[in-house]
This record gives sequence, C-alpha cells and structure tokens, in this order.
Amino acid sequence: MPPYMMQTLVENAFKHGLEKQPGEKYLQIGLEREGNWVILFVADNGPGSENASFGVLGVGLINVKRRLELIYDLHSELSINREAGSTILTVKWPYTPEGKV
Repeated sequence: MPPYMMQTLVENAFKHGLEKQPGEKYLQIGLEREGNWVILFVADNGPGSENASFGVLGVGLINVKRRLELIYDLHSELSINREAGSTILTVKWPYTPEGKV
C-alpha cells in the first residue's frame, strides 16, 4: 500500500464527515484483492460534503491520486460517492506481489 494513503483517507472521513455527525457514528475500512487489483475503501456515515455527490476531490485526495500515478505505471483510480447516507472513498491500484512496483 502506498505510504500514508490510508491515513489520509481516514483523516478525511473524520474531518469532512464524522466530526459533523451528531449521535451515532461509524467508520468502516476494507481492503481486498480482486484478481490483479487491490481495492481499499473507507466509508463513514457523516453528512459529507456536497462535493461528494459530484466526485470532486480536495487537496488531500488529489495528493493520494497523484501518488498512485507516480508509483504505478498501470491504471489506478480514486473515487468518492454518496450512497444511502454514507460517504465512500474507494481506491484501486494494481496488485504487485510482495509490494514490489
């Protein structure tokens, strides 16, 4: 996993979501391999940003996206979506055995 990627995504969930959520809060982190891809997601039930519904990325997420582009020659992606009261950040990058690029 690229350095500081998960930290950035979790901080983003707190700053733009959970910090503003009254009452019960949840944060879910998932990491899985699907064939030749690694998929990481961070979801929270905070109100999120209006930009989330348009897929607009802030500075921290743009930096994650750039880091992926610099590390991997192959396609990688970062998306943000609002679904059923949750904000879900998904990052997908090529699987490399033993983390070698």
